[in-house]
Amino acid sequence: MIVNVEKEYCDALNAMAKPGGASSDKIEAVEKELGVVFPAPYRQFLAQYGAGMGTGFELAGIFEDTNNDEPPMWRSVLLATKQLRRVWRGALPNHLIPVAGDGQSMTFYIDTRSEAARIVAYGPGVDGQMVATSFKEFVVKVSKGEL
Repeated sequence: MIVNVEKEYCDALNAMAKPGGASSDKIEAVEKELGVVFPAPYRQFLAQYGAGMGTGFELAGIFEDTNNDEPPMWRSVLLATKQLRRVWRGALPNHLIPVAGDGQSMTFYIDTRSEAARIVAYGPGVDGQMVATSFKEFVVKVSKGEL
């Protein structure tokens, strides 16, 4: 089963549009600004891919915004986290970092206290429900349209 998740994870990432990896310095600066340490699987994703956009989903990340005349193609994990922290007015625990949404009212968060980067969902009727035990499992599920 682990081999299948790993292969499916790699296949899902390979099929996505990606801006390119973020430097360790940039990742550390974002972590510092947000007051968290990203779990290893998400850090690896950021370092290798930066962010991602698949069919029907996107993964927030860290990237260089080189065209200031147009909105960025990628979702910034830093800006998304700051925005949602303002909206939630302190009710959202700081260890939760938004990495994806369903395009409507559901947001998926990495629990930065989890080594595997467990993913929880918040939305109507779903407050903190775990939807994946790891970031890799989440990427596989969302790429298959299972979330």
